[in-house]
Order: sequence, then structure tokens, then C-alpha cells
Amino acid sequence: MAKKNRRGGCLCGGVRYEVRGELRSVVGCHCSQCRRTSGNFVTATNCGLDDLVLEKDATLRWYRSSESAERGFCSVCGGNLFWRPIGG
Repeated sequence: MAKKNRRGGCLCGGVRYEVRGELRSVVGCHCSQCRRTSGNFVTATNCGLDDLVLEKDATLRWYRSSESAERGFCSVCGGNLFWRPIGG
């Protein structure tokens, strides 16, 4: 069976990405940072960095939201797109 690729991006199209292969399980987070970022709890999945291809990232910005994590967002439309641990 062929691996399924998925495409996505922000509302204005300034950030576009493709995730290659299988996604991991969906998680829900109710921490204060996720709630502040989104206005509600967050549901998300993740993938390995080798499986993520940024097709367009001119408006992608990173914000260090804590001592241990950064959040990627679109600087034009404000779309909340990515989360990554500091140093990886």
C-alpha cells in the first residue's frame, strides 16, 4: 500500500507544507500555552522532521513560547501551524 501524503498550510497561503507518510496518533492538549495560542484546547498530530517538507515558508515565524518549546505561525494571517521542542 502506498504511503499517503498530506498537504496543508495557513489561511493566506504564505506557509504551505507536505507531510509524507503516516501520521502519528492524534493528541489533545489543554495546557495554558495551547489554550492561549488557539483560544481553546488543541488537537494535533505529529510527524518526523524527515517527513515534513516546507513548500513555502516566506511568512513562517517562530516564537519561543517557553524554555522548552517554540511555536511556528504565519506572520501575515496569524495561523498557528507548528510546535517543536527547543533544540530539535
